[in-house]
Amino acid sequence: MASGLVSSLSQSSFDCEDVGVNNVTYSVQDASGNTATTTVQVTVEDNITSTAIAQDITVRLGPDNTPVTVMSSQVDNGSSDNCSVTLSIAKGAVGMASSSIEFTSADMGTNNVTLTVTDPGGNTATAVAIITITSGLSSQTITFNQPADMTYGDSPQTLIASSSSGLPVSFSVDGPA
Repeated sequence: MASGLVSSLSQSSFDCEDVGVNNVTYSVQDASGNTATTTVQVTVEDNITSTAIAQDITVRLGPDNTPVTVMSSQVDNGSSDNCSVTLSIAKGAVGMASSSIEFTSADMGTNNVTLTVTDPGGNTATAVAIITITSGLSSQTITFNQPADMTYGDSPQTLIASSSSGLPVSFSVDGPA
């Protein structure tokens, strides 16, 4: 550059937020104060591959085996990239990828899912995880007070019962009471 010329750029540092085409103003001024300005396009590329790390998880269906939603973040186990990442999961290797998947009682047992990690440059990496779907029907313990010994003709006795799940307990007597 000739002596006495001062040049400047409207932006000279770029990072992951600038991936793609960026318009940058380039200005030059001479010692007499004459200025020339032009706009140049700077294309920022991210060519560094992401790393996908998935973890296997077990998920219980909702009460009465109602569907449950699994988020991609639940399967992620520390995936990374030099830039930010977007996570998505899909059932199997070729299912429609989204940020979450709904599982129903038809999915009980083990299910392979593919975790996909995508960065702003479009670089992707995948990892497979197993999501085990279990029944939403919980086992429970029912407890009741021990009835006192009774003899025929004694007055009725009240039996009080409770369940570990907090659900109401009902019972009936079959036969003579």
